[in-house]
Amino acid sequence: METNNEDFQKSKTEIKPKKSNKGLYIILTILSILVLISGIIFYLGYQKYKENNNSELEYSQNRIDAINGIFSVAQYENIPENYREHIYNFLEYNSYLDGTYFLTKIADRAKSVYAFGDFTDDDNDEDDLAVLFEKNDYTSSMLVIFNHKGEGLYIKHFEGELPVINSFKVGAKIYENEAKLTPASCGGLIIKTDYRKEALVYN
Repeated sequence: METNNEDFQKSKTEIKPKKSNKGLYIILTILSILVLISGIIFYLGYQKYKENNNSELEYSQNRIDAINGIFSVAQYENIPENYREHIYNFLEYNSYLDGTYFLTKIADRAKSVYAFGDFTDDDNDEDDLAVLFEKNDYTSSMLVIFNHKGEGLYIKHFEGELPVINSFKVGAKIYENEAKLTPASCGGLIIKTDYRKEALVYN
């Protein structure tokens, strides 16, 4: 009996090898680690930013409080913020914030210890500011003239005197170099003490 080889031929089934998922797992693991690291870096950076920002805000608030503390009476309310900064910076730079020099806290006197005007004749529309600081001996004072940039242009000490000041404009009649009234060549200050009155013209 003949055997049909075709009937008995074993069918050959190709068995494809399974692809390993190991490489995919490695890639996903690496990506997860990178995302985690990026998240940690971002979080730490954000926290650092918040700390710095809070520190800056705290410093700014402390500075504002310190500046406002110098101008302790209502008569100083007419001094703009930028000129207040100039005054504070001057006191801070010269280590006067310890009370060596200060702005008077006597309301009636406070209105006469600062004055605005074109004291430097510098051809701009910004006022200069003259300020009288009182010394901690309560009998002496110091006059400082600032320009609008906060630069101290003139300093004069008054030992044993507490003068008051007011400003005058160009053309005002003053006693300058002669014993008679003449028109002022530029703006300046009238400085009054208990014993005298003088005009100060900065040049």
